[in-house]
Amino acid sequence: MELCRIIGNALDNAIDGCQRADVPHKHIWISLTEEREKLFIVITNTSDKVDISALTSTKKEQGLNGIGIKSIKSSVDRLGGLVSFDYEDGIFKLNIMVRNCLLI
Repeated sequence: MELCRIIGNALDNAIDGCQRADVPHKHIWISLTEEREKLFIVITNTSDKVDISALTSTKKEQGLNGIGIKSIKSSVDRLGGLVSFDYEDGIFKLNIMVRNCLLI
């Protein structure tokens, strides 16, 4: 369930980021790899500039929006993993490492 929450929220955020990006060519790239009983999830997407230090919702409807990042972080914490965010040259990158729940 935690992996579904992580991937679902991450993809929703990536799609939103691509839709907002003011560039002619957009992409979302997803990588899931397993190594030494760890699962690595990397998602990159085209994006307008993002202030990584203040990751907050940029959605116009504030209701339940903005909980995706918090949900990702809490699920990664419950799985004993690490999460990081990066932005460079129009590309937002989400890096996640968790113990491989598929082996349990």
